[in-house]
Amino acid sequence: MTLPTLNRGGATRPEFAVATTKSGSHMSQEKSWTYGEITLATERNIVRLMQVAAEKEDPAEARTLLSWAWGVFLGWTAVTTGWQVDGDSARLEALIGVSNKPTR
Repeated sequence: MTLPTLNRGGATRPEFAVATTKSGSHMSQEKSWTYGEITLATERNIVRLMQVAAEKEDPAEARTLLSWAWGVFLGWTAVTTGWQVDGDSARLEALIGVSNKPTR
């Protein structure tokens, strides 16, 4: 099975493999994602989660969505470490809008 790659400026790096079963046969699917596509998808998901969180009346539900937004950010960080464009990490983190400082 060929691994899909993260492609940025001609450089590639294996990230994940996707395999599906269709009509009883094993079939491999490949997708290459550019750094920009991964970052844009991350940004859109964080914005969406934060918008939904802001609309929640139940603080526990809002905190859950906030945690999901952090999960999206951390997933992006794991996939793009070593490939990040200066400022992207801080910009995405700012979309979540919470301080990293511990709360009491």
